[in-house]
Amino acid sequence: MKKILIVSGLPIRTDTNTGKTLHVLFSKFNKSEIIQLYFHPQTPNVDICSSYYRITEKQIIKSMFGVLNKFGEKVLPSLRGENTVKPEKNIIFLTKFKENILVRIAREIIWSFTNWKNKDFIEWLEQEQPDVIFSIMQDVNGITKLVTWIAKKYNIPVVLFITDDYYNDNEMNKNIIRKLYFKKRKDLNKELAKYCKIIVGCSEKAANYFSDELNIPKSEVLYTPSANMYLEMPYKKQSNDRPLKIRYFGNLGLGRWKILKELGNVLRRINENKKTSVCILEVYSSVKDQDIIKELNIENGCIYKGWVYGDSYLSLLQETDIAVHVESFDEAMIRRTWVSISTKIADYLGAGKCILGIGSKELASIDHIKEVACVVDDLDDLEKKLSNLINNPVLRMKYQKKARDLSLKKHNREIISKKLKRML
Repeated sequence: MKKILIVSGLPIRTDTNTGKTLHVLFSKFNKSEIIQLYFHPQTPNVDICSSYYRITEKQIIKSMFGVLNKFGEKVLPSLRGENTVKPEKNIIFLTKFKENILVRIAREIIWSFTNWKNKDFIEWLEQEQPDVIFSIMQDVNGITKLVTWIAKKYNIPVVLFITDDYYNDNEMNKNIIRKLYFKKRKDLNKELAKYCKIIVGCSEKAANYFSDELNIPKSEVLYTPSANMYLEMPYKKQSNDRPLKIRYFGNLGLGRWKILKELGNVLRRINENKKTSVCILEVYSSVKDQDIIKELNIENGCIYKGWVYGDSYLSLLQETDIAVHVESFDEAMIRRTWVSISTKIADYLGAGKCILGIGSKELASIDHIKEVACVVDDLDDLEKKLSNLINNPVLRMKYQKKARDLSLKKHNREIISKKLKRML
């Protein structure tokens, strides 16, 4: 087997979406076969790679672009308390305002004025001698340049993995600066494509579109595998007992919290009509924005519960009657998420959950589950479909079984791992 260099924004972890995806994708590889280069303050919490190397914007800024001291470092995974310690955060300014074009340009200046091709980094690459690069499409132009430089300098072929559309401007903004920025991004990805042998999409939409756009004839689809711990969960017994447990786990960004607020208000009306708490939405997320938290605390409709992870997450998911997946109907957000399939969907399918999916039918995630879940692609239908789901335990059980069947067919860990090994 060849040695694979994984390049991603985040490290391999068990408690972040990107981290979990990479962990499950590469869990069947030998440790000696994989190394990782990443660009975030977080530390890996699984010992899956033979070596990890981290370069972060925090390091670059503190080193005054490498003038005061060196930056970039080999990292050891933090294995103690992996299920009890929150992952480190990036600079709050960069994360809170990352869509702002001036913040984007500031990040590019950081990368452009920094000699990241320093002695330590080159020594690490030449010591490890990777044979192939498995790179996630990046949201920072400077990192795309870095991946292209490695591929060109060491003559290493690239497998490009598309998890999100970071290629197009989802805002379709007429601002000339923003237009030039995204033109540069497209040019850089087309340059990287010269070294790509295969385009891999997290959905069929992603694989097909980027294969054509980047002129990479060979394409594959790799759905996020469902981990064994989800597949081993027994089906939740469905009955007419009240209240039902309806839960959302995950990110509230990209307008998702607004859809959850709508769902909470619908549940409030249903509960008022029934004169009892039939079902209250519980939202589990790490958001700190007090305005969002306030909006999601709806009396007799929705309650914000905070971040959950590890065994607590598994226990809560096991006891969930209806697992919720939502995406925004805002056109800019649809353009941002149209090729993506949330890692939570793989969790829900594997666990055999009755899924309530809310979002536009244009989205890959909604299209993927439309035959195995209660899908609402028009908010005018939400109350009717939700009431039917709440009042029909047989239907919920039917969706549970369909969900797991799809997991075994499309998210089978063994099949996906073999497929990935064959490609690499």
